[in-house]
Amino acid sequence: MTDLGPLDPAVLLPGIRSRFLDDINGLRVHILEAGHETSGRPCVLLLHGFPELAYSWRKVMPPLAAAGVHVVAPRPVLSRPPMGPSSNRSANRRGLPSTKAMGVRHDFGT
Repeated sequence: MTDLGPLDPAVLLPGIRSRFLDDINGLRVHILEAGHETSGRPCVLLLHGFPELAYSWRKVMPPLAAAGVHVVAPRPVLSRPPMGPSSNRSANRRGLPSTKAMGVRHDFGT
């Protein structure tokens, strides 16, 4: 399988970037983010369920960033991450500068 790179900036709205966070419970996680230019902002995690994509959040990310938050929309990992007593701690937003985060989720249901 070929490793995919970040999304082309041409398909994203201005102010949104695509990148990967490595070694999150042994996985490489793709994220979209906005409001990352200014450090110290609170973090808002935009979560989604099947069949949505992180890309589905692209139109709400710039207004949230303009309101003063660091917005992150991770792409879900389709395989189960390693489980164990340290799983939650080791997935602790590694690669993101904020120490506090709030989550927002939408789902059509499965």
